[in-house]
Amino acid sequence: VRSIETELTDENWDELTENKVVFLKFHAPWCTQCRRVEQPWASVAESVNGGEKKDILIGSMDCSRGGKNKCFDLGVTSYPSFKYGHPDYLEDYTGPWEGSDLQQWAKDKLQRRCSPLSVELCSDSQRQQLEALAGKSYEELKSLVKSTEDELIGAADLTMEAALKNLQDQYEAGQTKRDETKPQLGDKADQELEELLIRLQGEYKAASAHRLQVKQEAYDSKLILLKMAEANQKRIESRAAESIQANAGRGGEL
Repeated sequence: VRSIETELTDENWDELTENKVVFLKFHAPWCTQCRRVEQPWASVAESVNGGEKKDILIGSMDCSRGGKNKCFDLGVTSYPSFKYGHPDYLEDYTGPWEGSDLQQWAKDKLQRRCSPLSVELCSDSQRQQLEALAGKSYEELKSLVKSTEDELIGAADLTMEAALKNLQDQYEAGQTKRDETKPQLGDKADQELEELLIRLQGEYKAASAHRLQVKQEAYDSKLILLKMAEANQKRIESRAAESIQANAGRGGEL
């Protein structure tokens, strides 16, 4: 029988998270708050780890024992803490903990994405991006990470602010109209304002969903850039090592 959740340690981290998308809980035995999320966490772990998606891992790490070093590296300072995504570039999870909401979030978000290690998941445009990045230096790629992320998220934030102001203006105009027409229309004026509010709430949800999508695209772009930077750096280091070995061999012949 497959374990509901995987207990990760400093020693088994690399082996168990390789080529996986992860959703992780960081805890400590003395943490009383951790007990409150045990049931919803167990439910999502059972639904994901017990399913067909073998490239997704739901795991836990005890930061007071076998996971001290990794917790320190990841900057975990409070418990429980939750992170998700690629093992090398984890994002903080701050969403709801209701069982059904958490399971739906895991179903929607926990999936492998395009990266230099998963080219088969890339779109044509993403593959072209990877090809264009292949010749750039480690420093160039690292500098692109922040500029790309800032550009995408900054634009999304501005769009969201504009959308919120537009919705607020519409609602205030609706309130003014309701107050002006109340003597003539009576309850119908209140009903029209309520209908307007429902429509505006729908538009707000759509704007929020768009911003989340843009943030995910920024995360994907960051992941591609960072993985490409690592791949390029490893290639440079490998060539340097080969050169050293070759020079050492020629020295031995002399």
